[in-house]
Amino acid sequence: MTILKEGLLSSSPNLLSMKAKIRSLSTTNLEVKESRSHGFEFVFVFPLPSAVTNEEEQAFRKRFLRCTGKEGTGHGSSHIRSYDDVISHAVLSPALREAAKLESCSSLSEARNCTTEMVCSFFESLGASLDAGIEMHKFTSEDCDELFVCVKVSDALASSLAEMGGYPLELKPDSLERLHIKLADKRNLVPAFVNCDMELSRHGWFAMYEKPEQSGEFSILRPVDRMRLLHNKITDYLDLHELQRTGLLKDMFPAHNKKSLVLLLESWANFRHMLSPAQPFDEIRDYFGEAVAFYFLFLGFLVKGLLWLLVPSLACSALWLLGYADAAQGIFCGCLVTWSTVLNKCWKRRQTYYSTKWGTNRHDAQMHIQDPINPRFHGKKRPSPVDENMLVLEPDRVKRLLGFSISLVISVLLTSLVIYGVAKNQMIAGKLAESGNKNASAIAAVLLSIQIQFWDKLWDYVLVDWLNDLEQHVTLYEADQSRVSKTFVIKFVNAFNAFFYMAYFQPWTDPEGCLGDCKNYLREQIFIVFMTYITFGFMDMILPYVTFKAAIWWETREMIKHGQEVFQMSFLEQQGKMAEYTGKDERADYLQVVLPLSFVMLFGTMMPTVVPLAYLALAFQIRTHAVKLIRSCRRPFPVRAGGIGVWDNILSVLSYLSILNAVGLLVAQLDDIGTTVPGFATLAQALEIPKNGPAAKVLYFFILQNTFMALKLAFDFAVSDITAATLIERTRQELQRVRIFDRRHNEFHEEIKLRGSTDLERSAFHLVPPLMPGHPMHVLPVS
Repeated sequence: MTILKEGLLSSSPNLLSMKAKIRSLSTTNLEVKESRSHGFEFVFVFPLPSAVTNEEEQAFRKRFLRCTGKEGTGHGSSHIRSYDDVISHAVLSPALREAAKLESCSSLSEARNCTTEMVCSFFESLGASLDAGIEMHKFTSEDCDELFVCVKVSDALASSLAEMGGYPLELKPDSLERLHIKLADKRNLVPAFVNCDMELSRHGWFAMYEKPEQSGEFSILRPVDRMRLLHNKITDYLDLHELQRTGLLKDMFPAHNKKSLVLLLESWANFRHMLSPAQPFDEIRDYFGEAVAFYFLFLGFLVKGLLWLLVPSLACSALWLLGYADAAQGIFCGCLVTWSTVLNKCWKRRQTYYSTKWGTNRHDAQMHIQDPINPRFHGKKRPSPVDENMLVLEPDRVKRLLGFSISLVISVLLTSLVIYGVAKNQMIAGKLAESGNKNASAIAAVLLSIQIQFWDKLWDYVLVDWLNDLEQHVTLYEADQSRVSKTFVIKFVNAFNAFFYMAYFQPWTDPEGCLGDCKNYLREQIFIVFMTYITFGFMDMILPYVTFKAAIWWETREMIKHGQEVFQMSFLEQQGKMAEYTGKDERADYLQVVLPLSFVMLFGTMMPTVVPLAYLALAFQIRTHAVKLIRSCRRPFPVRAGGIGVWDNILSVLSYLSILNAVGLLVAQLDDIGTTVPGFATLAQALEIPKNGPAAKVLYFFILQNTFMALKLAFDFAVSDITAATLIERTRQELQRVRIFDRRHNEFHEEIKLRGSTDLERSAFHLVPPLMPGHPMHVLPVS
């Protein structure tokens, strides 16, 4: 097939008629049931084999077919990798690699054709070996240079995969009676999750979920369950990330479901609900998975928490305006310390409730669903320390230790540069003030904001991924958690070290730099930087939507330029243009939540008005992030999670830092703390020290800090992280699992056969028609 693409085309007189013929195939020769227009688990995007340019061929040869050293052949010998080597390297099982019927390739077009057939043959043999159906639908892209393969597993195949993997499924509420468990009050009952067993399923033990694409039909597996099971099975055999790295597979992503998106747009991703923290958490979990659901649960919880702090903050702001600044700061210090302690405890209890409700609070040894592998990790398989018969990916210990050492050194060096930049910023502000510039404070704040954003972007786009790769993280979850830990420390220091300097050191070392009033100078700097930070956060949310629309516009422009027929792109194809939502994006979203919260918890006593500002920012963020996920991003892989991970620890650390800094600011910034805080003046008099002198302030700090810390520790000890109701539900679930333990297991396994040919004419991928309007599979994008 001749493709309308620059560098590929020869002016053929039959070109337009050939394109018209292919277009007609989408409506005349391909009959597809209406039910198939929804419900695909995954979409695989392959570069069309017949659309290879000479430039692409040469670039592939140069990058992947270069000479490499060959072990055992002596010094100076070399081995030229072939197309076959590149393809077979993506087949993980040595036995399957030897048995695969892959024809030898001599060009990139043949390699693409072979790879596409190989992946399709995997799905065909998976369904055939388990005597269950799997549905594939193919179509070419609007500009005819990509092949889309949409995959949907049948109920029978999904159930077989669930039983083979020991996948946890929730029991029906009425299962308790069948297990001879009596409960009078079942209003808040959370049935147990047990490993999938088809005998139990046949007897109706498991909860049923309505299929989004087929109203009135139910299944024991949700779409997110099917996605996990299918992804787990294919990654047992094929290294999809390696295929993507070589360009033989362009993209792979879970498919959106339009019907579900429309419902979420109405009930969740809607700015009519902007000021409300209410969200359909169960529906979010059923569509995006537990990891995304916990993020929005955390975000909504913080918005509710800020509502409780809103009244004290407004009252103290009014006192500040009326001239009672010291009293306002003292009162709000007590409110903030109490609030941060209770907030942390309430979140832990809420998190454990939902992890119990969603069945992610325990790891079942019988479940064989693997954690996704970090695609940036390149290591070797070694015998598992648990069972040496099993080969598992493990990092090189020496390289790992060296990587952690380099990461630590670079992080410390960057932190030092950030602190040095703050010092230079304050020197500039001081010189501007000495020269009589009335806007010195505002200029310094803007420069500080620019500096913060500069170091942030340098870390995000240059350093963090490189350092994380050096640390040799095997799983994607481990890599994301490590990236989060380093990033938070760097960004925390970057965002707040300037304010610590202004609060504790500048009044004594450089009072001229803060224009003679360090308290108001600090408040002004906090306000400007806080607002600038929120503004940049909103820009980060808008960027994916702009990028997505620009990609569609550019492709349409190129088609018009080359005289191609332009039609409404289908929703399935549009998803290929959307941005991928990765761990990096999730980390950025969490930071946009945690850093405004940090402003409140650390510096709220200096400026209580940050509380309503943070409330508005986070409430708005619920809706903007929801809209981003639905309208601008591909459906993320539904990761199972028992909570918010390392962010839980970060919230705990912030609650302690909140006490230390609130007390520190109270002591450092109050002009007459000896009089403001009851009893301090008497104590200073008894000790015969000035009530507002340095010695007295140090004494006051230790008294207040130890008092608040003791109260916090006592509260944490007295109040459990798990509510009594959640603890009872966990005990009930364990009893249900014990009662149902003795059940029958079916022994069966799949038999995978791979094949791939280099015959482009026989495969005829280039004759697969685009998805045009009028075709039953053509679903318009979400409006």
